Amino acid sequence: MRFYTHLLFGLLVGKWIASFLNFHWIFFIWVSIFSLLPDIDEPSSFLGRRLPFLSKPFRFFFGHRQLFHSLLLLFPVFLFLAIFPMAAIAFLCGALSHLFLDALTKEGIQPLYPLKWKLNGMFKTGGIAEHVILAGCVVGLAV
Repeated sequence: MRFYTHLLFGLLVGKWIASFLNFHWIFFIWVSIFSLLPDIDEPSSFLGRRLPFLSKPFRFFFGHRQLFHSLLLLFPVFLFLAIFPMAAIAFLCGALSHLFLDALTKEGIQPLYPLKWKLNGMFKTGGIAEHVILAGCVVGLAV
């Protein structure tokens, strides 16, 4: 999926979660960052182009859609952030929404990396299905 789909879907999930909790507006900034963070291992991604000193080594050592798309990395990061509950929940909203969307694509993800098992869908990145999801996010955020 493209960065804007990850961003808007993450914000939509964050909006839904925030409706149950009394979070400060900063929560949505954190969700925005965390919804893009799993693609830090791709130098051509939105964050990767802005942080090449991180994305290039991450890509070299871990590859794309491997470690940073793994639930096994999310758990310790969540535990680290748990001392700041708002940041921890924003991390879950952003990162899990990112993994969910990427799991819908033909490329898929390895949710238990380094295990080789792959979870993939049938949608093409940038295809019609992604545009439908994006439109749904825009509508969902507007109401």
